[in-house]
This record gives sequence, structure tokens and C-alpha cells, in this order.
Amino acid sequence: GAPVGSGSMDTAVVGVVRDAKGKADGFLVIGGSEGYGAGDDDVWLLRLETDGAIRWSVAYGAAGDDDGQAGFVQLPDGGFMVGFWSTSAALGAQGSDFALLRTDAQGKLVWWRGYGGTGKDEPNGLARLGGDVVLAGFANSWSTGQLDGFWLRVGLDGGMLGARVFGSGKD
Repeated sequence: GAPVGSGSMDTAVVGVVRDAKGKADGFLVIGGSEGYGAGDDDVWLLRLETDGAIRWSVAYGAAGDDDGQAGFVQLPDGGFMVGFWSTSAALGAQGSDFALLRTDAQGKLVWWRGYGGTGKDEPNGLARLGGDVVLAGFANSWSTGQLDGFWLRVGLDGGMLGARVFGSGKD
């Protein structure tokens, strides 16, 4: 896993993690890390106990920037889906793209995928919708203006189930 105390976290999102009965079971902190990992900026996941003790710490990324600023959702199996933006060619980025990664409950990578076009596409949040995940933010790869709202729905396997652009030619 990623060493704690080396590098830096330049963005951070924190949320409560719950056990199978719905009781608070610690926290997950996500952000962008410089100082270790594969690229310039990597997604850093830091799983904490309720008292702040570290359960696990790991960074994921490839050549380019991968920054975990969009948040996370906890999945029924105890794993996590994390939203971030990426400029990594390993994810197919042609600009700055929406990206998701899925981990198991111990933080081990299950898969990661990029979604985007040639422009600037960056997520700002995600939520569970039934058995799927919705990622929302802004995009200009498919927009009619400068930056329009963008909504992406994916299954737990990462397959895209739908996408929608909101805006006008004057945005």
C-alpha cells in the first residue's frame, strides 16, 4: 500500500464507511497524491478506523494525472467505487476524462475505467442509484458550449448504461 507520511494529498474528500448492519465503521479519505505512485498525481485511498487509526492506504494511477476529487460510494460487498478525473493514456484519456475505479473491501483494485472524449471532462460527485452508480460533473467533449453538465450511469462492472449532456451553446 501507499506509505503514510510521504508525499502529499492535494485534494481530499472524506466519508463515513458503514458495516453490514449500517453502523459507522470508520472513514474513507480520497484525494490526489504526489510523491508516490505511478504518475504525477495519483488517486490515494486512506481507510481509517473510527478512532483515526489507519486500516489501509493505497494509491492508484498511471502516467499522467489521476485525482480523486469526485467522491466515493460504498458497495453492498463492502468495496468502494471512487470517482476521479484522469489524463492517463492507460485509461484512454485524450484530455481530462471522467474515471472510476472499483476496489474490494480491503482496497485492492477490481477494475478502473475512463469515460470521456478529447476535451475537458471532470466529475464532481457520484451516487448509488439502485444497483448502479451515477457520476456527474462537467464536460466539453460532447457539449454544445464551453462546459456543460454531464451525467454518466454505469453498472457495477464499469459498463456504461447511459450518458446525458445538459446545457446550451452559450455555456
